[in-house]
Amino acid sequence: MPITKRSPVTVLILSLVTCGIYTMYWAYVTADELQRASGRQQFSPAIILILTIFFTPVGLILLAIEANGCLSAIRAMRQMPPVDNTVLWVVLAVLCSIADVPLIQNEINNVAYIEPAQFQPQGPQGPQGPQDNGQNPQ
Repeated sequence: MPITKRSPVTVLILSLVTCGIYTMYWAYVTADELQRASGRQQFSPAIILILTIFFTPVGLILLAIEANGCLSAIRAMRQMPPVDNTVLWVVLAVLCSIADVPLIQNEINNVAYIEPAQFQPQGPQGPQGPQDNGQNPQ
């Protein structure tokens, strides 16, 4: 099952218009898609859904932890540089839950739909490796 590309703005608007009902659906579906794509599961999507229904910040904290772990696994599979957004997402889930949703969705889109070839590893010599400037010390 592939990861569905969703517009972060649309996710935010639907969450606001439905008074958070779409957020609950999104949290469940997102956790499920990420777990299937990454092959790892720390928290059950059903647990995330139940906590999102009854205590939204806790559900979104678990989703943030789960999403970051799954995205890290997907990044590793695709040989992309690691990024850890857990602290940002957890703080936003506590302070302003609705701001967390589009940020997580944007990162999911970035990882799932950017070709790995667009990332060039940055080594000590730069993206292209050592430069030959014609002065070969042989």
